[in-house]
Amino acid sequence: MSLIVREEQYENYGKVLYIANGKQEMRVTLDLGPRVISYNLIGYKNMFCNDLIRESNMTDKEFCDIYGEGKTWYLYGGHRFWISPEDYSTYYPDNDPVEYTRNGNVFTFTPPVQEVRGWLCQVEITFDEEEAKASVRHILTNKSAQEKTGSIWALSVTAAGGRAIMEQSKVETNFLPNRTFVMWDYTNPADKRFYVDKNYYALQQDVNCDGPFKIGVNNTKGSVITVNNGCIFKKTYNHVQGAEYPDGGCSTELYTCHFMLEVESLSPLYTLKPGESAEHIENWELIPEKSTNLEEVVKFL
Repeated sequence: MSLIVREEQYENYGKVLYIANGKQEMRVTLDLGPRVISYNLIGYKNMFCNDLIRESNMTDKEFCDIYGEGKTWYLYGGHRFWISPEDYSTYYPDNDPVEYTRNGNVFTFTPPVQEVRGWLCQVEITFDEEEAKASVRHILTNKSAQEKTGSIWALSVTAAGGRAIMEQSKVETNFLPNRTFVMWDYTNPADKRFYVDKNYYALQQDVNCDGPFKIGVNNTKGSVITVNNGCIFKKTYNHVQGAEYPDGGCSTELYTCHFMLEVESLSPLYTLKPGESAEHIENWELIPEKSTNLEEVVKFL
């Protein structure tokens, strides 16, 4: 099946690249970002959140001290490429046009080199020509004149109403602990949106809950699913056992607030000399699913 590929206007994001194969469709922003701003099965709703009113943004003084007065970082929604550990410089205002190239079913999106920080964050998407699958390769290159350290942080901002589920570590460590569980200062472990048992973690988005919630874990299986609107969005990656990860050893982080659910994977920390690159690959899949029962959907992990 040949791909359908075209440039079009989408919502208030300006120009995007539309890619479809008869089973799945995707849009990637070209006037900003890049963001994978929509991804869904044909005939189903977008799995990603679109922040059309630009509700989530950054204009703090500490941010402006880095990037200048009048600059603003926008969440926009969709899937984005960030760099961890998080600080004010992480919120790079990526509001400029993005270049892209196509080689068959492989699409590479290249934004400008980030001012001040000197990072180049490219996204290469291999769009399956037959199935509802895609590979998303995040390529981090140090374009500065100094050695730099960071983790590739791949954040999927999913739509309201979803539930993210991942498996607890089953790595055998004898007398040593085998699980990392990290909470942020605003996280209440008794929050009704959060579920944990011996085998799984789950986080439910709730539009009626105002406060944020975030956890991080060592997701040794490297798999997390989000269930919403009769569909499962599954993403997998390679968790490197024994590697140093940011945020106390987290390779998956889940965050939610009143309008979205963020499903995040992270690479190990890399120290890159000028001109050096590192990469982090997520494999995506969309699966029709009518049940939201935990026992039914965990079989897809």
